Amino acid sequence: MDLQKELQEAREEIRLLKAKVEENLQKANFTVNMIKALNDIHIFCCRVDENNNRILIFNEGKIAEIDNACTKNIKGKKLEDVMGEKLYSELKPYYDRAFNGEVVKYGGSYCKDRYYTTILTPFNRNEDGTASEVIGNTHDITDVYLSEIETKEKTEILKNIIEHNPYSIQILDAEGHHISGNKAFLKLFHQDPPKEWSIFSDPFVSQRHADKLVKAFQNDVVVTPPTWYNAHLINPIFPDNPICIGSVLFPVLLSGNKVEYIIMHEDITARVLAEDELIKAKEKAESADQLKSAFLANMSHEIRTPMNGILGFAELLKTPNLTGEKQQKYIRIIEQSGERMLNIINDLITISTIDAGHVDVAYSETNLNEQFDFLLNFFELEANKKGLKLEVSCPLPNNKAIINTDREKALVVLSNLIRNAIKFTINGSIKFGYELKENHFEFFVKDTGIGINPSKHSAVFERFVQADSSISSGHEGSGLGLSIAKEYVEMLGGSIWMESTEGEGTNFYFTIPDKQQSDSDTIVNQTSAIILKNELSKATILIAEDDDTSLKFLRHILEKHCRELIIVQTGEDAVEICRNNHAINLVLMDIKMPVMNGHIAAQQIKSFRKNLPIIAQTAFALEIEKEKFSEPFDDYITKPIRMDELKLKMINLLKGH
Repeated sequence: MDLQKELQEAREEIRLLKAKVEENLQKANFTVNMIKALNDIHIFCCRVDENNNRILIFNEGKIAEIDNACTKNIKGKKLEDVMGEKLYSELKPYYDRAFNGEVVKYGGSYCKDRYYTTILTPFNRNEDGTASEVIGNTHDITDVYLSEIETKEKTEILKNIIEHNPYSIQILDAEGHHISGNKAFLKLFHQDPPKEWSIFSDPFVSQRHADKLVKAFQNDVVVTPPTWYNAHLINPIFPDNPICIGSVLFPVLLSGNKVEYIIMHEDITARVLAEDELIKAKEKAESADQLKSAFLANMSHEIRTPMNGILGFAELLKTPNLTGEKQQKYIRIIEQSGERMLNIINDLITISTIDAGHVDVAYSETNLNEQFDFLLNFFELEANKKGLKLEVSCPLPNNKAIINTDREKALVVLSNLIRNAIKFTINGSIKFGYELKENHFEFFVKDTGIGINPSKHSAVFERFVQADSSISSGHEGSGLGLSIAKEYVEMLGGSIWMESTEGEGTNFYFTIPDKQQSDSDTIVNQTSAIILKNELSKATILIAEDDDTSLKFLRHILEKHCRELIIVQTGEDAVEICRNNHAINLVLMDIKMPVMNGHIAAQQIKSFRKNLPIIAQTAFALEIEKEKFSEPFDDYITKPIRMDELKLKMINLLKGH
């Protein structure tokens, strides 16, 4: 009876155990099915067997199905056999760490170009902390991974666009502090601003563009006006190279409502200078047009006046019973009017030929003494008629008074100057002549005439300007004689200038080089002329000089070559204009000037424009005195200034800067 009862109890326990096993099996199947149903999850378990091999005991999920490696197919197989030797050797270090008791995470692409991340968790730990089993939980992160890659690629592209952009790009935070700048930013500004810098605390920016900054930080796109910047003034180690910058400011809204600001800068120096040149050219063209109209009105008067004399007195010659004396008088008037008309026509033809570039220079040996003797005889009668004394100075003997030049053009220049002197001299004398100075002749025509007002000095050699001034008021003539003289002198490689005091007289000077020199010298001079044209045509030159005569000489030899000529007469003015005008490329500094001498002025200029070339003009000639000008000047030239020497020094300095 007891045995039967025990048997019954055993059967009941077996039934309950079977029911429990079936329940657990159902739960396990449910878990497996649930794992299989989740597309992005894969769970596996491996243990160490008695032979110390790592075998799989469970493997369910998407990867298992794809690889036909579910539990029923791989249970009891070695991990390395299921994975393959190559993949297992790559992942083995992770499993070593996991079986040593460490939770490990790894990721990568291991199946059908999909990306996964796996967490290995130690299970059934031993007393020494190692694990006999490891559970692996793998997630498919392909979509997230590819999205991150795409975002990273876009970020990299945007970064490259910013970094290699030809425009300077600066990024600011919401408080206006510098975050970063691209290569073009560093090229433009030479350095990043200090950490404490903010666009709001920068006095240069905030004072000039405060209203625009407010708009920019109110989410408006703002274009700033052109601004001059010189990195050398911030840090002397950088080149003294002023540039004009244009900027655009705009906000960028980031995630989380975070705002950053972008500033794009552009070097617009060339454009601004070109615009300035266009404005100047327009003003010059308008002025020239007005002056040309005045010139044509004057020509109309100058032509009609002698024509009236010719036609009027020709008509009077028809008068009956005209006495012989009156006939001769009328004929002389007609002849004088005809000569005046011929001179006007000759001047107009000459100036037109010069403008058309049809004038050739024909060099030949010319005896100056003979030419000056001819001029004395030619003009002596005209001077005597006005009661003027005409003198000539020829200091060289005939055998040394030889120059190789264009005889006719030199004669035209001297004739125009002498004729002009006779015209404007009421009483007194006129003296003309020459002097030999090193490799050139210097010619002069001096008179005791009415002189020229200082305000008119710059006009005497210009066409049209003279016709619109009062210089020739009350005196006949086209007003082109001095313009022609200047053109011919420059064709012959010389220069022309004048000195005049109103009411005391006028002195004209011009130089003509002797072309009897070596071929190599000629080549050097021609090359220098080409270089001078190229270098000086782009340069703005400041002349600091208080002596009117020296100033006029420098103006005449430089103004036709350089882009702009600026003149001041004190050292103080020179310092101020160099501080404010960054377009100045070179300074000619006289040493002895009022208010502040040239030496002090040059020192002050060099303190803020270290690389601006400055040439000292000095009357000191001794070597010990010249040593004074090694600092702060870049070079010096002694007076009297030789034109060729000055130009060569300027060329060398401009080429170096």
